[in-house]
Amino acid sequence: MKICYVAHRYYPYPGGTEYYVQNMAEETLSQGHDVTVLASQHKGDQNGVKVTNDVQILIKEKFDLIVVHGSGVGMQDTVLINARQIPSPIMFMIVRPEESRSIFPAMENADYIACSTPTDWRFVKKYRQEQKSVQVNHSISKDDVAELTNKSIGSLFDPYCISVGGFWSHKGHKELSEGWTVDKRLFMTGYNNDRNWVPDVREKSNQYLLFLENKEDVLRHIRDAELLILNSQYEGFGLVLLEAMLNDTPWASTPVAGAEVLKDHGFVYNSLPELMEYVEKGEYIKGDKQFVIDNHLTDTTVKQILDVIK
Repeated sequence: MKICYVAHRYYPYPGGTEYYVQNMAEETLSQGHDVTVLASQHKGDQNGVKVTNDVQILIKEKFDLIVVHGSGVGMQDTVLINARQIPSPIMFMIVRPEESRSIFPAMENADYIACSTPTDWRFVKKYRQEQKSVQVNHSISKDDVAELTNKSIGSLFDPYCISVGGFWSHKGHKELSEGWTVDKRLFMTGYNNDRNWVPDVREKSNQYLLFLENKEDVLRHIRDAELLILNSQYEGFGLVLLEAMLNDTPWASTPVAGAEVLKDHGFVYNSLPELMEYVEKGEYIKGDKQFVIDNHLTDTTVKQILDVIK
């Protein structure tokens, strides 16, 4: 089959969405299908996947399915608003199920709507779009397992907790730093995209910053941590929770989308004092790695997508 994935940015740009779409594209390609990625920001073809920012390709070529990841961003909205002029079926993957000027035409114009959380399903039912909605799980690659080495920060500082994510306002790094009242070490790591949201830890003896863009480095630090913390205000899912589980690391998270799905496999908190009490106690809930393997690897996601058109 001929499949096109649509996203704002594509690998090797760092980020959860970028890795997610990359994994889907490469898994689809590995199954023998023809794959194109349409992205506003990219660096050319990657690992056999054709990558372009020419939206006219959707008019010039016929695809078995166009998969649009989210709305509210230029490229995705261009496709979804003009869906009636595109001669190929379109699947809209909900990222943030909330009322907005972009999500309503996206749901109306798409041939299929991909839901991954109970909140997604409640949203499409509220607006009577469940008839064309399907379950598509968020996922990570089976290769997102760090090798055990002595090169990570775990060999220098043990134990420690880690917060992973780009330094954006909604990721909550600053708030976590300011609310960190326990003696345990805290590492905050991610790609350095906005200095305004990088915490100042110069006078905090048990807090450290790491600016990492290499996925293997990030996974290795997650594996060595005693607890992964996701302090985001919102997430499309929060794939780092799956990465923690696949690497046998307990997690604690605000009630973001992924935590709703994985609530039986970690600790969901509603305030930083609640988190501090959990960290101080140190009796962490360990998630079931097999649950990730059975439900949240990329081959499952691609199967769910392709089954729609098979």
